[in-house]
Amino acid sequence: MQTLLPGTAMCLLVALFLFSCNKDNDANPNAGNENLAAAAKAVTGNLVQGNVKAISGPEGLILHINDLDILVEKALGNTLYALPDMPSAAVITSEYGLILKDLARGNVYFLVNNDEESISKFNSVASLFPSIVNINKIFGTTIVRNS
Repeated sequence: MQTLLPGTAMCLLVALFLFSCNKDNDANPNAGNENLAAAAKAVTGNLVQGNVKAISGPEGLILHINDLDILVEKALGNTLYALPDMPSAAVITSEYGLILKDLARGNVYFLVNNDEESISKFNSVASLFPSIVNINKIFGTTIVRNS
């Protein structure tokens, strides 16, 4: 009976230790969502989440998310880098451009209209994303809803 008591006490201590270590990791599980909501508000945009399929071409990109097709036209004289497909992403659409966040990898992409007001708006929200932000200047976007 004496050997059972120390073994049980040790198991309880290990369980307590593991629980206390994991507690801080979940301190603010919505921090990323708050940043996305703040960014959407700052650029007067709409937030959509889902699977993003990206198709690159010489004129620009086509992004498909849920029931939306987003046509992105590259700005003259600028390179528009190909985007990867994202199985889980948040996309903010606005009149100033697009913000894409790959929720699985944490990568953030800004597709910013090539005018001073848009660039200023996007510069103001860059600090909301602690990861490296990939910035592309674009001519504009067209959003087509597939119903």
